[in-house]
Amino acid sequence: MNTSLYRPEILWHSTEPANRTEPAHYSVKASLHNPVCGDQITLFLSVDSDRISGAHFTGSGCALCIASASIMTTKLTGAAVSEARGYHQAMENVLAGSTDDSFVCDAIRPLTAVVSYRGRHKCTLLPWRVLDRALAALSTSIRDNP
Repeated sequence: MNTSLYRPEILWHSTEPANRTEPAHYSVKASLHNPVCGDQITLFLSVDSDRISGAHFTGSGCALCIASASIMTTKLTGAAVSEARGYHQAMENVLAGSTDDSFVCDAIRPLTAVVSYRGRHKCTLLPWRVLDRALAALSTSIRDNP
């Protein structure tokens, strides 16, 4: 296993992030900021028929935070909302050292190198925590506007 923190995939996603734009239309928006390090991510999800048709982000942060947001939005596009609901907890579990590898697909695998760097977990998890917040807002929106 490659344990280097800055794998080529991480470097690529941090310098050429996918889906880093504010879309003209979206179903839900959520933001989080880590005042300790300055990482800040805003996530925009477009949802059609219980599928995420688009996932975009804006923000600033370290290479790990931006790469994680890029990887996450790539993974989310086309996913069912029900599937996306487990992603935040799954990432928490992965970084806690869980041996359950069922969530870790090839797209997410580069982020597993962060396991050995506890001080960088918050950077990597910030986008996934924003996802959790966005999905909660989406649930509230659906419940309030049936």
